[in-house]
Amino acid sequence: MSWLLDREQGLSLRRLQAEDLELAAGLAERSFQSPSIGAEIRRMLHLALTRPGYAPSIEKQQDDLISVVYYVLVRQVEDEEVLVGLSGLYRPCWAGAGVYWLGWFAVDPQQQHRGYGATLLHATLVAAAASGGRMICVETSPASDAALHLYEKLGFVRCGEVADYWEAGLPLVVLARTLTDIQVPSGGLHEL
Repeated sequence: MSWLLDREQGLSLRRLQAEDLELAAGLAERSFQSPSIGAEIRRMLHLALTRPGYAPSIEKQQDDLISVVYYVLVRQVEDEEVLVGLSGLYRPCWAGAGVYWLGWFAVDPQQQHRGYGATLLHATLVAAAASGGRMICVETSPASDAALHLYEKLGFVRCGEVADYWEAGLPLVVLARTLTDIQVPSGGLHEL
């Protein structure tokens, strides 16, 4: 199933599928400009796709330490589907009720500066709200100017740092936003 986001641009959001694994990992590697991050994302996506119970929506994953769902933003170009972006939602069992974390958010560098990042992030916020989310958090590097700008543009607020997280002198930045203002389509997202 997919959720049509923009008919004119042919953009849809759908759950990550096994056949997307290599394309999604390659996209993330290019986006983060790091083969090691690409390898880590490939491993995490593979684990998510092959674990029992991945098929149900995130709110139905009751017995997991960390419930997770990954989405891809795809663009229909004639008869071909082009993978444009990757996004994930995590729900740690120790977090407060309705608290989600954004995971591995990336847009293919060849597709950037077209508004796809904002479209993907907003759609992920809607998916979180539709799944019972009341808050979403994200961690990033302060060196990721474009990501920080996008998060703040869509209502995220910086709420903390962890010093020397990435390396000496480069902290981890934590941002959060509530989801109370997010409008979920009246018909829901139908097990997206």
